Amino acid sequence: MIPLGISLAVGVAVAVAAFFFGRGLERARQRRETEAARDEASRIRNRAEEEAENLRRAAELQARESALRLRETWETEESRRREEVERGERRLVQRFEAADRKTDQLDRRQETLEQRARELGAAEDSLDRHREESKQILVETRARLESLAGMTSEEARAELLADLEDRARAEAANSVREIKEEAQRTAEREAKRVIAMAIQRMAADETAQLTVS
Repeated sequence: MIPLGISLAVGVAVAVAAFFFGRGLERARQRRETEAARDEASRIRNRAEEEAENLRRAAELQARESALRLRETWETEESRRREEVERGERRLVQRFEAADRKTDQLDRRQETLEQRARELGAAEDSLDRHREESKQILVETRARLESLAGMTSEEARAELLADLEDRARAEAANSVREIKEEAQRTAEREAKRVIAMAIQRMAADETAQLTVS
């Protein structure tokens, strides 16, 4: 039979060994749990970093796409504005050219009217000369008539015929003058009508162009 002291010593030794063995197991378990927690934290951190990187890349991609859309929109709007400006410039050039053509037409018409006025002035001067000549002829005719009493019948007849011829010429000159004056009045009325029509057309064209634009 084993002595009691030895049994107690063995029991104490077993108890101490069991205690230290348990503590070793607990420490091993704690180390495993700590490492597992550390690994889980590392995985969580890695996932968070990966998600953050994905979010950053998505944000950058979205920003680039937004910038590209904004640039395309700006370029489209800028192109539209540039085309509008070019169309406006072309319309202005066309209006200036049309105004120049109309001005040239009016200048030519004005020159024609001035030429007609000069011709009418020359005709009036000619009529004035004929009028003076007719007056002179009348004076001379009266003088001839006063001298008819001392002429033969043939001489008187010739004198009367000459006087009648002179009077006919004077009346013809007066008729020509009246015709010239009427022509001048008609030309002036026609000139005013042409100018008024030209001004109305210019105003109508300008109004139509402004309405279209």
